[in-house]
Amino acid sequence: MTSQGAHQMMRRTAVTVLATMGVLVAGLVAVAAPAASPVPEAAALVRVSGTSPVAGCHAAADKLVPPGSTEPVIAVNPRNSWNLVALWQQDHFHAIVAGVSFNRGKSWRPVNIRGVTSCTGGRYPYADDPSIGFGPDGSVYASAHTYALAGSNQSVSGRVIARSSDGGLTWSRPHPVIPYIHQQNGETANGSIAVDRRNRRVIYSVVPTFTYQGRLSEGKVLFTESRDSGYHWDTSRTILDAGPGYVTAGNQLLVLPDDELVDVLTLVNAQTNAKRVAVIRSADEGRTWSQPVIVSALDSALIRAPKTRLPVASGGTLLVTATAAPVTGRIYIVWQDARFSGGKVNAIVLSTSGDGGKTWSPPVKVNMHASPSPALGEQALIPSVAVTGSGAVGVSWYQLRPDQDGPALLADRWLAACHPVPQHACAAFARPVSLTAAPFDFTHTPVLSVGPHGYFVGDYMLMAATGTQFVDVFSQPLKSNPDVVFAGLALAGHK
Repeated sequence: MTSQGAHQMMRRTAVTVLATMGVLVAGLVAVAAPAASPVPEAAALVRVSGTSPVAGCHAAADKLVPPGSTEPVIAVNPRNSWNLVALWQQDHFHAIVAGVSFNRGKSWRPVNIRGVTSCTGGRYPYADDPSIGFGPDGSVYASAHTYALAGSNQSVSGRVIARSSDGGLTWSRPHPVIPYIHQQNGETANGSIAVDRRNRRVIYSVVPTFTYQGRLSEGKVLFTESRDSGYHWDTSRTILDAGPGYVTAGNQLLVLPDDELVDVLTLVNAQTNAKRVAVIRSADEGRTWSQPVIVSALDSALIRAPKTRLPVASGGTLLVTATAAPVTGRIYIVWQDARFSGGKVNAIVLSTSGDGGKTWSPPVKVNMHASPSPALGEQALIPSVAVTGSGAVGVSWYQLRPDQDGPALLADRWLAACHPVPQHACAAFARPVSLTAAPFDFTHTPVLSVGPHGYFVGDYMLMAATGTQFVDVFSQPLKSNPDVVFAGLALAGHK
């Protein structure tokens, strides 16, 4: 891949304009009694998102993508596990919308977060790549990448954050996390936030940026923190310089129980497109950071629809998602990878670390295929991972159905669970269950027309867990538009 191609892929994961209509769906899933690998059991889905709050708003680059809701993330209130808050991007990236539940997902209330984009009273027209986190006092924070476009490039970009102290029903005016960057000085990518586990006023953020050095892209990761609940932020500083020809993607920030910070990312060679999963670590609240610790190579195959030959969710080919166990601090990373099929068919793989990210287990396969030699169409993609308070690990993902000869590209959303025991940190997962009520057609999702184009539901999706259940959000087509879907799991004896 050329430097320009890698830059476009970065924009796809962080900047690109998206699409879709918007429906969130929720369900509870019971899990068998904790064993080495508990088997979940799915329940009904519930719609969460509703009428778009920005349906009548337009901007110059809207023609590149259709309307709708995509790329959902979710968090659980640590003070009240009945309170769930999801975020997604709405209608041409013209809004960041929250979905709020106070009954563990049985019913939802969509809330438009005002001031994120110009359509909602903010500064710039587009916002994407949402990140969410609860503080120890029950305050919830929503962050997003905001920008303007000149053609397919960002003319100015940055990241903002808003706070809610009532479980997501009302939100503060968004504040910049870092100063906006103009195109001549580079561009920002996705980034994330994380709230300190003990001090409710301390919030951390990582923001990847990239610049051009001639024809080469050069990526850096910025770090900043706020000590007044996100109203003011320290001057950002570089904690990783990937060097000429290299960029980072993903950048999911974790706070471990011992207050160590871990930034989980993908290092991308912009010239060869070689990718490696890596982490950088800080044991002193972000003052100093380690050099990258390599977790594994990332060998994800680009998926194409067999009839149209359009790529499917191509942004997911270089992203990972991660979480840390709330009690032990063990870190789990998942991604799509074709290493078990000679680089042809993506599986979902997991690697874990029990020493704060210093060493990592070899990746293990999470999903199941119909045969030991899976069909080319049986691709797995866009995984998410969460850990309950009891230590059960859940992984969700999309998987295409094999042997499809017609124009449709049918897929389901799956979830598998594992209950690690000493010396065995999820070496094998139980039989997965489907979270979708019926298969959906990926060719009914809109086609993204900037960056690496193709069918799109989101570059990533993030699930969460309480002490007793998993909660998952994901996009799914409904009436030819991707919609946001919610699902949850309860461990046996804790319904």
